[in-house]
Amino acid sequence: MSESEVERFSRKLNTDWGLRADAEKHQAGGNQNLTPLARIVGFASSHGFEFTTAEAREFAKAKGEELGVPVRDEDLDRTRGFPWAGGILGIITGDF
Repeated sequence: MSESEVERFSRKLNTDWGLRADAEKHQAGGNQNLTPLARIVGFASSHGFEFTTAEAREFAKAKGEELGVPVRDEDLDRTRGFPWAGGILGIITGDF
């Protein structure tokens, strides 16, 4: 799918607080050996949003650039110690 699917997921997270809460629980309780980016792609897929980790990565980097916060590959590849309080959800939704 295209980045527009990531955008659709982002909009849904910003309007459906139940889905957002579920996503936050999934991030905290999901497989901690996966990157937060991989966990959120899996979560999105389980809710009908189909996009790849690469598409999510590009979306996150573009969102960071748009908001003046550089998002580096090294940040997105971390499994622990994410540099933003909102984590990957904060990046995808623009809340970081």
